[in-house]
Amino acid sequence: MNHKITFIIAFFILSTLKAQTTFDWEASTAPTTDNGNNVTQTIDGITTTFTGTENPGVVAGPGGGFVLTSSESNTTTSSVTFSFSEAVDVTSISTLSGPTITYTFSPTGGSNSQVVEPVGGGEETVNLNWTGVTSFAVTGSTNFIVGFNDLIVSSSTLSTNNFNQEIIPIIF
Repeated sequence: MNHKITFIIAFFILSTLKAQTTFDWEASTAPTTDNGNNVTQTIDGITTTFTGTENPGVVAGPGGGFVLTSSESNTTTSSVTFSFSEAVDVTSISTLSGPTITYTFSPTGGSNSQVVEPVGGGEETVNLNWTGVTSFAVTGSTNFIVGFNDLIVSSSTLSTNNFNQEIIPIIF
């Protein structure tokens, strides 16, 4: 009987685990494609598209590659958007900016709330903890130039809420 309970608990834990995917915009992890008006990267079958109001770009930075709001160093933007090829659960994103600006992170999809966060003075991680997101926009309290790195997501389709009770014979 103890073996059966252990098996059921192990099955439950494994069926609810989600593998995390980190978009870090480094070519060594996965090719990053600069399409002129957007930047894409595909990892673990999930494609993220980064779009800014100006031409975005990718640069090397501390801790790896950063996708920037503008490839022009003196051009600011008022918003950027991250879109996904499928609904994902978004854990967090790292930002790199100079002066402190209050950013609003607004998700599309799922039942999630906006996150408003003052960011500035270097690299900072913003915890988002959203589920079922198809895209999200980032707007600033002023126009900005900012880099994003380490966008951590997991596929919304990896977990299940459908647990059917079945008798599983275990032979010893």
